[in-house]
Amino acid sequence: MCLMKCLNEVCEKSWVFGKYLIEMSCVRVIADFYTLRKKVEIVTKRVEEIRASVGVQQLEEELSVLEKNAVDRTVLGSSRCSIYYI
Repeated sequence: MCLMKCLNEVCEKSWVFGKYLIEMSCVRVIADFYTLRKKVEIVTKRVEEIRASVGVQQLEEELSVLEKNAVDRTVLGSSRCSIYYI
């Protein structure tokens, strides 16, 4: 009878201890989740900033190409004109 009583006490304490661990684990998981979520939000904003800056850089490169092409056409056009006038 004493053995059975001791086993019951151990089981009850283990269950309470186990429940405590589970509750603490849940709290830790939730905290980790919110920490991870915050980090994802920060990274998402940074990615948007990088995409935006790359878009600006790409537009500047396209503008440079267009300006170069315009200069090339102007030079070719003036050469043709000068050829016609010679």
